Amino acid sequence: MKIKLPITVNADVTTECWTYNYLTIINSYPHLQNWTMGHLESLFCDENHDCFFGDRGEYNNPYSYYNEAVTTHAIDVAPMNVQNIVTTELQKGNYLLIECDAKTLGLPDGNVLHAALIFGVDDKDKCFYVPNRINGTWQVVKYPITLFQKAMEKRNRIVTESPERWYWRWQFCVPAAVLRVQQNEPVIPPAQWLYLTLYKQMEQHDVNFTSSSSQGEVYRIFNNGYVSCCHSLFEALRDILNPPVIEIVNPRRISLNIKKLYEYQRLALKRLKSFDRLYTLNISDGIYQDMIQSIQTLEICCNLAVKYRCKNDKALIQRILNLLVEDCQRQESCIENTVAQIARKLKPPEVYT
Repeated sequence: MKIKLPITVNADVTTECWTYNYLTIINSYPHLQNWTMGHLESLFCDENHDCFFGDRGEYNNPYSYYNEAVTTHAIDVAPMNVQNIVTTELQKGNYLLIECDAKTLGLPDGNVLHAALIFGVDDKDKCFYVPNRINGTWQVVKYPITLFQKAMEKRNRIVTESPERWYWRWQFCVPAAVLRVQQNEPVIPPAQWLYLTLYKQMEQHDVNFTSSSSQGEVYRIFNNGYVSCCHSLFEALRDILNPPVIEIVNPRRISLNIKKLYEYQRLALKRLKSFDRLYTLNISDGIYQDMIQSIQTLEICCNLAVKYRCKNDKALIQRILNLLVEDCQRQESCIENTVAQIARKLKPPEVYT
């Protein structure tokens, strides 16, 4: 028996595997295409200047965030019975997420655990179909079931040896779950929601608060909103140009964080076009041109950051910084103009929260 459910390998978000696993499903079903109109609208940066989709230091909760499109149901699955469970669920049209040892699956150094999305099985070839990031790009990989079982066994040993090390991960990654595609179309937010969302992205201040960890209450600082995340990235780039006494910036992650801004802007453009068509907002061509130019600039900066990883030439970092500062200033104006245009079309809410 051979079963393969739909996936979109080049999903809207590829920089976060925990987000990618859901979007590769959502992007594959026509009736779910409006889901991104009301989601993935916010970014935050942590104290290491790393960007994530989420809000005020909180990752999007996988057990609830995607429920309008894909519901998540935690399961217990052992390596010895994984083939039977996978086959049974795929026959029902359900996907499976199973956390594995990354190295066994051939993923890059630096990854220890990885939640693999199983969307297909071939009993004849005795393999699972899984999208994975290989050599920097997502592609479909056929994993022998025996190898996948070894990856599960290795993961279990790693977690058993030091479970406290992995508590933080399970707030945004699911150890093992069945993913069920919902049949109803997602609810589309009102245009006022877009107004408030854009207004929020103009935040430029840090968000300071305590958060819980295995060490108790910890005081942490986050940058919240697109503009504020850009400013956090500027700090990271300046730290590379003039390293502080204690270095906290990982230069290898610069390209990943710029790619995150790039993906955010592409989603923002897609969202604005959808709201414009649905609610006749009459957004000006100039705003769309500014957003397209921003996406092109971020793509250039991402490529320059990849070159920097190979050449270690700080002139490339300076060029990235100059381009991003100019683009951020343009985007601040673009967001303000968009908010103003929506406000003229709609009666804005009286209370902002």
